[in-house]
Amino acid sequence: MGSTGAFLKTGGFTEQNWQEAGSIHGIKILQKTNTNPNKAPSLPPRSSSPGTAYLLLNQDGTLKQYRQYGESRKPILDLDYGNHNGQTSLHLHTFKNGKRDSNNPTIIAIKGKGIINKELYNKYKVLLKGVKL
Repeated sequence: MGSTGAFLKTGGFTEQNWQEAGSIHGIKILQKTNTNPNKAPSLPPRSSSPGTAYLLLNQDGTLKQYRQYGESRKPILDLDYGNHNGQTSLHLHTFKNGKRDSNNPTIIAIKGKGIINKELYNKYKVLLKGVKL
């Protein structure tokens, strides 16, 4: 698990800012332990293990964000379910040079309009329990 600080010499992070809250299909669900009510929750900017992924859930247990990390332990993609450009959608953001491309996500499905990208939907549908599209 990661933290926004407290990097350890052994290559990982302290667990003071995140705690594991279970798993779905072997992917750890993380919860922030020190939440700022003025800041939207998100997943750590680095993972403690190369090539891993974490989940962040809404209070009702549905997907908020899935983040996949590369071998460098930096994010390579985010799968988000939420508001983007005024629509509730399931969408995918990629990272380039450590920066998230927030402006041009790949839209997978739009709530009330259905699935746009069936290939990506099928790839991630196991994480979508309870998500209303």
